[in-house]
Amino acid sequence: MTAAIKQIESKFAAQLARDGVTAEITFCHANMFSLCVMAADQFAKAKQILAKLGNAKFDSEDCSDPECGFFAYYQF
Repeated sequence: MTAAIKQIESKFAAQLARDGVTAEITFCHANMFSLCVMAADQFAKAKQILAKLGNAKFDSEDCSDPECGFFAYYQF
């Protein structure tokens, strides 16, 4: 993974952290990234924040195992 992609992931995570959300952002395809949050309330808040991004379109989510975290996938 390139340094530029890592930097973008870090910036997304830092922005969410400023809004009180601890999250991991990972670019998983050339046009897709995932959001991983461990708490359901923070997951909902993170999705609200990302909904405001005009260039990120919600794709799907996986909340089937709360012990592993809550995942959402976005295309851009």
